[in-house]
Amino acid sequence: MAQYYKEKLYEFNINRECKAIYMGCDKFVEAINDKNLSSARMFLEMIINSCKYIRTTKPPVKYKEIHKQMKKVCNNLMKLYRDIFSIFIDRVWTKEYEDKLYRDGELLKSQLNQLEISSN
Repeated sequence: MAQYYKEKLYEFNINRECKAIYMGCDKFVEAINDKNLSSARMFLEMIINSCKYIRTTKPPVKYKEIHKQMKKVCNNLMKLYRDIFSIFIDRVWTKEYEDKLYRDGELLKSQLNQLEISSN
């Protein structure tokens, strides 16, 4: 009887995580297309957390082979999304925010200069 409940709990949790990965993948692609860094990061974290759960969960004997395949999918997703996210940051984010970062750096530099002057 205990094995039955372990299997049902496993089915429920893995089903939930797989749905989260599926939804996260769709939303991640939308966020990348919209060049929305914060949403992309949020959905990537959702995918990572769900994959992490799947990879660290010990399945009941009945689901060992299926679980092995899900772990492979999660590993592939992690590689794929890591590559996509780094390309996104390199090509899009850097271009859009480079000027803002430079301006903020200059403002910070002027504030530091004022602090040095006032402390002397």
